[in-house]
Amino acid sequence: MDQKQRVLKIIVIALGILIVICLGVIVAGMAMQAAKLGKPKPLDSAAPPPGAARVAGDVTVPIPPGAQVVEVTGDSRELRVLLDLPEGRALMLVDRKTGAVLGTLHFVPGVPAP
Repeated sequence: MDQKQRVLKIIVIALGILIVICLGVIVAGMAMQAAKLGKPKPLDSAAPPPGAARVAGDVTVPIPPGAQVVEVTGDSRELRVLLDLPEGRALMLVDRKTGAVLGTLHFVPGVPAP
């Protein structure tokens, strides 16, 4: 019985030491991450802000004659340009990177679909 108690005592002490070591590693990791929180990240001046077009120079986007731009919205891939045309409104989709017109949706009065 004495031998079993001795082995059990060694196992308990070894596991206790292992727990203390693991806890120390966790606390050290948390301290290193907390130290990074106060430091601002350096900005990369070459990289554009997220969602910005990566076009070098000016881009010309043709709109139909007599059209007026009402609103421009978009995301990282395309711009949505709402146009006021003499025959009604239209929505033009423009590629942000190249300025190419991807398509135009024309809104005209008509008979509703059944």
